[in-house]
Amino acid sequence: MKRTSFSIILLIVLVSLAATGCSDKKRHADNPCISVVNFASDDLLICGSYNDLIQRMGTPTKQFVRKMENEDAAGEKTIVSVPMLQYGGVVYCRRDDSVQLTFIDLQKCGKQLTFQLDDAPPLSLDSTTLCDTFYDYLDAQLYHDDHLKAIPDEEKLSFEPHYNVDGLYYAVSFCSNCNNATRPSITPVFLPQTRKLWYIEFSPFDSRGLYRKTKK
Repeated sequence: MKRTSFSIILLIVLVSLAATGCSDKKRHADNPCISVVNFASDDLLICGSYNDLIQRMGTPTKQFVRKMENEDAAGEKTIVSVPMLQYGGVVYCRRDDSVQLTFIDLQKCGKQLTFQLDDAPPLSLDSTTLCDTFYDYLDAQLYHDDHLKAIPDEEKLSFEPHYNVDGLYYAVSFCSNCNNATRPSITPVFLPQTRKLWYIEFSPFDSRGLYRKTKK
Protein backbone atom coordinates (compact mmCIF):
# COMPACT_ATOMS: atom_id res chain seq x y z
CA MET A 1 0.00 0.00 0.00
CA LYS A 2 2.93 2.30 -0.56
CA ARG A 3 1.90 5.55 -2.16
CA THR A 4 3.55 6.91 -5.27
CA SER A 5 2.64 9.60 -7.78
CA PHE A 6 1.34 8.66 -11.20
CA SER A 7 -0.18 10.61 -14.03
CA ILE A 8 -3.89 9.78 -14.18
CA ILE A 9 -7.20 11.07 -15.40
CA LEU A 10 -8.76 12.78 -12.39
CA LEU A 11 -12.21 14.25 -12.40
CA ILE A 12 -12.06 16.18 -9.14
CA VAL A 13 -14.78 18.07 -7.36
CA LEU A 14 -14.04 19.81 -4.07
CA VAL A 15 -17.33 20.33 -2.29
CA SER A 16 -16.46 23.62 -0.65
CA LEU A 17 -16.96 27.27 -1.57
CA ALA A 18 -13.27 27.83 -2.30
CA ALA A 19 -12.73 24.47 -4.00
CA THR A 20 -11.05 24.11 -7.37
CA GLY A 21 -13.60 23.59 -10.14
CA CYS A 22 -16.52 24.98 -8.11
CA SER A 23 -15.60 28.56 -7.25
CA ASP A 24 -17.01 30.04 -10.49
CA LYS A 25 -19.79 27.50 -10.96
CA LYS A 26 -23.42 27.57 -9.90
CA ARG A 27 -23.67 26.65 -6.21
CA HIS A 28 -26.27 24.25 -4.90
CA ALA A 29 -27.57 22.56 -1.76
CA ASP A 30 -26.52 25.32 0.65
CA ASN A 31 -22.84 24.36 0.95
CA PRO A 32 -23.30 20.58 1.00
CA CYS A 33 -21.17 18.35 3.18
CA ILE A 34 -20.27 14.84 2.03
CA SER A 35 -18.92 12.76 4.86
CA VAL A 36 -18.24 9.20 5.93
CA VAL A 37 -21.60 9.29 7.74
CA ASN A 38 -23.34 9.46 4.34
CA PHE A 39 -22.34 5.81 3.90
CA ALA A 40 -23.96 2.72 5.41
CA SER A 41 -23.58 -1.04 4.97
CA ASP A 42 -25.27 -4.28 5.96
CA ASP A 43 -21.93 -6.05 5.50
CA LEU A 44 -19.52 -3.72 7.28
CA LEU A 45 -19.29 -1.40 10.26
CA ILE A 46 -18.78 2.18 9.03
CA CYS A 47 -18.36 3.95 12.38
CA GLY A 48 -18.78 2.52 15.85
CA SER A 49 -17.04 0.99 18.81
CA TYR A 50 -13.98 -1.24 18.74
CA ASN A 51 -15.96 -4.03 20.44
CA ASP A 52 -18.66 -3.83 17.77
CA LEU A 53 -15.99 -4.20 15.11
CA ILE A 54 -14.44 -7.26 16.75
CA GLN A 55 -17.84 -8.89 17.22
CA ARG A 56 -18.78 -8.33 13.59
CA MET A 57 -15.47 -8.95 11.80
CA GLY A 58 -13.24 -10.76 14.27
CA THR A 59 -9.59 -10.02 15.02
CA PRO A 60 -7.81 -7.77 12.48
CA THR A 61 -5.37 -9.54 10.17
CA LYS A 62 -2.90 -6.68 10.66
CA GLN A 63 -2.49 -3.70 13.01
CA PHE A 64 -0.14 -0.80 12.38
CA VAL A 65 0.31 2.94 12.97
CA ARG A 66 0.25 5.44 10.11
CA LYS A 67 1.72 8.93 10.37
CA MET A 68 -0.75 11.30 8.74
CA GLU A 69 -0.74 15.05 8.21
CA ASN A 70 -3.80 16.94 9.36
CA GLU A 71 -4.61 20.53 8.42
CA ASP A 72 -7.21 22.47 10.41
CA ALA A 73 -9.47 25.28 9.20
CA ALA A 74 -6.79 27.85 10.06
CA GLY A 75 -4.22 26.08 7.90
CA GLU A 76 -2.20 24.74 10.83
CA LYS A 77 -0.62 21.38 10.02
CA THR A 78 0.10 18.64 12.52
CA ILE A 79 1.40 15.07 12.20
CA VAL A 80 -0.90 12.56 13.87
CA SER A 81 -0.14 8.91 14.68
CA VAL A 82 -3.26 7.00 13.65
CA PRO A 83 -3.71 3.33 14.72
CA MET A 84 -4.99 1.26 11.78
CA LEU A 85 -6.81 -2.09 11.72
CA GLN A 86 -6.74 -4.14 8.50
CA TYR A 87 -9.08 -6.88 7.29
CA GLY A 88 -7.98 -7.89 3.80
CA GLY A 89 -9.39 -5.23 1.51
CA VAL A 90 -10.90 -3.21 4.38
CA VAL A 91 -9.04 -0.84 6.74
CA TYR A 92 -10.25 1.04 9.83
CA CYS A 93 -8.66 3.75 11.93
CA ARG A 94 -9.01 3.62 15.70
CA ARG A 95 -9.16 6.34 18.33
CA ASP A 96 -9.58 5.14 21.91
CA ASP A 97 -12.65 2.87 21.85
CA SER A 98 -14.00 4.11 18.51
CA VAL A 99 -13.31 3.00 14.95
CA GLN A 100 -14.03 4.39 11.47
CA LEU A 101 -13.76 2.92 7.99
CA THR A 102 -10.87 4.52 6.09
CA PHE A 103 -10.47 2.26 3.05
CA ILE A 104 -12.44 -0.39 1.20
CA ASP A 105 -11.40 -2.28 -1.92
CA LEU A 106 -14.75 -3.40 -3.33
CA GLN A 107 -13.09 -5.49 -6.04
CA LYS A 108 -11.16 -7.43 -3.39
CA CYS A 109 -13.62 -7.82 -0.51
CA GLY A 110 -16.87 -8.18 -2.46
CA LYS A 111 -18.83 -6.03 -0.01
CA GLN A 112 -21.51 -3.42 -0.64
CA LEU A 113 -22.05 0.12 0.62
CA THR A 114 -25.03 2.45 0.47
CA PHE A 115 -24.49 6.14 -0.23
CA GLN A 116 -27.24 8.63 0.59
CA LEU A 117 -27.43 12.43 0.60
CA ASP A 118 -30.02 13.80 3.02
CA ASP A 119 -33.49 12.65 1.93
CA ALA A 120 -32.41 11.55 -1.57
CA PRO A 121 -32.91 7.93 -2.63
CA PRO A 122 -29.95 5.73 -1.58
CA LEU A 123 -27.39 4.57 -4.12
CA SER A 124 -25.92 1.07 -3.80
CA LEU A 125 -22.16 0.89 -4.36
CA ASP A 126 -20.27 -2.32 -5.14
CA SER A 127 -17.64 -3.57 -7.57
CA THR A 128 -20.11 -3.35 -10.48
CA THR A 129 -21.02 0.33 -9.96
CA LEU A 130 -20.02 2.49 -12.94
CA CYS A 131 -18.44 5.91 -12.49
CA ASP A 132 -21.17 7.40 -14.71
CA THR A 133 -23.81 6.04 -12.32
CA PHE A 134 -22.08 7.69 -9.37
CA TYR A 135 -21.60 11.00 -11.21
CA ASP A 136 -25.22 11.01 -12.42
CA TYR A 137 -26.45 10.50 -8.86
CA LEU A 138 -24.44 13.46 -7.59
CA ASP A 139 -25.50 15.66 -10.49
CA ALA A 140 -29.16 14.81 -9.83
CA GLN A 141 -29.13 15.03 -6.03
CA LEU A 142 -26.44 17.60 -5.32
CA TYR A 143 -25.85 19.86 -8.31
CA HIS A 144 -29.13 19.44 -10.22
CA ASP A 145 -27.32 19.69 -13.57
CA ASP A 146 -24.45 18.06 -15.45
CA HIS A 147 -21.86 19.75 -13.27
CA LEU A 148 -19.48 16.80 -13.00
CA LYS A 149 -19.64 15.96 -16.69
CA ALA A 150 -19.02 19.60 -17.60
CA ILE A 151 -15.67 19.95 -15.82
CA PRO A 152 -13.13 20.80 -18.57
CA ASP A 153 -9.99 18.81 -19.27
CA GLU A 154 -7.72 21.55 -17.92
CA GLU A 155 -9.17 21.00 -14.46
CA LYS A 156 -8.24 17.30 -14.42
CA LEU A 157 -5.36 16.79 -12.00
CA SER A 158 -2.87 14.14 -10.95
CA PHE A 159 -3.72 11.67 -8.20
CA GLU A 160 -1.84 9.38 -5.81
CA PRO A 161 -3.44 5.92 -5.85
CA HIS A 162 -3.69 3.78 -2.73
CA TYR A 163 -1.83 0.93 -4.41
CA ASN A 164 1.66 1.01 -5.88
CA VAL A 165 0.51 0.41 -9.44
CA ASP A 166 0.78 2.37 -12.67
CA GLY A 167 -2.13 3.29 -14.89
CA LEU A 168 -5.00 5.67 -15.49
CA TYR A 169 -7.92 6.04 -13.08
CA TYR A 170 -11.19 7.92 -12.95
CA ALA A 171 -11.76 9.51 -9.55
CA VAL A 172 -13.83 12.19 -7.89
CA SER A 173 -12.54 13.63 -4.62
CA PHE A 174 -14.67 15.50 -2.13
CA CYS A 175 -13.52 17.95 0.50
CA SER A 176 -16.03 18.33 3.27
CA ASN A 177 -16.83 22.02 3.68
CA CYS A 178 -18.17 21.56 7.21
CA ASN A 179 -14.86 22.65 8.70
CA ASN A 180 -13.53 24.55 5.65
CA ALA A 181 -11.13 21.72 4.90
CA THR A 182 -9.22 21.70 1.62
CA ARG A 183 -7.94 18.13 1.66
CA PRO A 184 -9.99 15.24 0.25
CA SER A 185 -12.33 13.52 2.72
CA ILE A 186 -13.86 10.96 0.37
CA THR A 187 -12.25 9.60 -2.81
CA PRO A 188 -13.94 6.89 -4.92
CA VAL A 189 -11.64 5.47 -7.62
CA PHE A 190 -12.84 3.68 -10.78
CA LEU A 191 -10.92 1.38 -13.12
CA PRO A 192 -10.33 2.89 -16.58
CA GLN A 193 -10.90 -0.32 -18.57
CA THR A 194 -14.32 -1.16 -17.15
CA ARG A 195 -15.25 2.17 -15.48
CA LYS A 196 -16.29 0.10 -12.45
CA LEU A 197 -15.74 1.08 -8.82
CA TRP A 198 -12.40 -0.16 -7.47
CA TYR A 199 -11.90 1.36 -4.03
CA ILE A 200 -12.94 4.25 -1.78
CA GLU A 201 -10.73 6.16 0.65
CA PHE A 202 -12.19 7.91 3.72
CA SER A 203 -10.07 10.39 5.64
CA PRO A 204 -9.89 10.13 9.46
CA PHE A 205 -9.89 13.95 9.37
CA ASP A 206 -13.28 14.13 7.70
CA SER A 207 -15.36 16.88 9.33
CA ARG A 208 -17.33 14.09 11.04
CA GLY A 209 -14.46 11.62 11.33
CA LEU A 210 -12.66 10.36 14.42
CA TYR A 211 -9.72 12.77 14.22
CA ARG A 212 -11.56 15.93 13.15
CA LYS A 213 -10.73 17.83 16.37
CA THR A 214 -7.27 16.49 17.07
CA LYS A 215 -4.35 18.82 17.70
CA LYS A 216 -1.64 16.25 18.30
